[in-house]
Amino acid sequence: MGHLEVIDLVRSGAACSSWHPAFTAFRRLRIPSPKQAPCALYTARDEDPDIAVLCAPCRPTSIGASRSRLPSIRTALPGLPLSRRTFVGSAYGWLVTADEDSNLHVVNLLIGAQVALPPLASLYNVESLTDEGGDLTYRVFVNREADEEPTDNLTALAAREIMYFRAVLLCSPSAGAECIVLLIHWPEGELSFARLGDESWMPVSAMGHGPLERSGYHDAVYNSDNGLFYVLRFDGAIYTLDLNGHSPSASRIMRSAMPIYHPGRTHDLITMYLVKTPSGDLLQVFRWIEMSLYPFRHPPYTDDNEFYSIYAQIESFDVQVFKVDLHGQKLDHITTLGDHSLFLGYNNSMCISTKDLPMLEPNLFYLMDNCKHVYKATESFRDMGFYKIGEIPIYNGGPRTPNHGCFPFASKPFPVPIWITPSVY
Repeated sequence: MGHLEVIDLVRSGAACSSWHPAFTAFRRLRIPSPKQAPCALYTARDEDPDIAVLCAPCRPTSIGASRSRLPSIRTALPGLPLSRRTFVGSAYGWLVTADEDSNLHVVNLLIGAQVALPPLASLYNVESLTDEGGDLTYRVFVNREADEEPTDNLTALAAREIMYFRAVLLCSPSAGAECIVLLIHWPEGELSFARLGDESWMPVSAMGHGPLERSGYHDAVYNSDNGLFYVLRFDGAIYTLDLNGHSPSASRIMRSAMPIYHPGRTHDLITMYLVKTPSGDLLQVFRWIEMSLYPFRHPPYTDDNEFYSIYAQIESFDVQVFKVDLHGQKLDHITTLGDHSLFLGYNNSMCISTKDLPMLEPNLFYLMDNCKHVYKATESFRDMGFYKIGEIPIYNGGPRTPNHGCFPFASKPFPVPIWITPSVY
């Protein structure tokens, strides 16, 4: 079993009663598995929307091949209705999901494990209440200490879809209280964190002003080499966060340094990622997005859900990578990833060597949706694809083809597909 891919390992454990004890012993002894490629986790078209499909990636050159040849498994966790969850993070084989009340959980579907994180209402800028109909709602503030009016009042469904920008894990949740979750959240990209078992989220702003800006963060990555989180702001500045011990601290290690680059096409949005390479370098990745308009039916939690309106459809059309030069305090544009590929979306951003993973193609971006501008649309085309660095998209669903040949995604309901590196620990 130690030579099997995780998908094949789980399949073998479910094959018959005689194999299951071997699989259980494998997990108990924590026998190492081969290096795993990230897999797509999604709900499939024409199938039970509460069943998760975990499917290994294919090379873009084999997209036209039969999907039946792609190794995959289908799994469900009792009490976890995926059609009523959203994904806001993944790492170490675990998902970070928001439930029907907009509270977060970490979940490992392969081993049937689920651990609750502190509730949404424990964020410093959120309070919960019930409306006149007895339904749960949330009041969200930009600056609660200023006694201002709330920025917005959100239903539980709306909060679930827009409240969480990204959740980044320090380590596997199987480590218990050693696992820290860093949360980037609405309304302005604020930072909060919690350990597994905590009752509330701690705002990073409570660590003191110092060099740290209160909001505007896009992505974060954990560096296991020095035990620090690195966080990226919209202006290109990078800060380190030491969340260990009883006295967390922050430092700025990179000044504001947006690249001088124009994609040659009108763009409406830029999504930014911070990635740590296997060699320890930091990359800033910029994803240029164009928005177009199309009619959509109002979502069911509104009073006018029988009517259509115009809403924006997003489409990524360019991705650029810059190496962070901390010594020179600048960004260097790079035009090759060598034998590495990037996996970007709601997952912890990953840079992976393809040398020992023949199913992956080097020098490629593997992109999934992670733009909040699609949450209201009842039917949405996925903004996902494979991109060769420096070239036009190899494969992109685009605004006209909601059915993707490589993975048969369900266009709705949520959650959006996400990359995850499967693990049975």
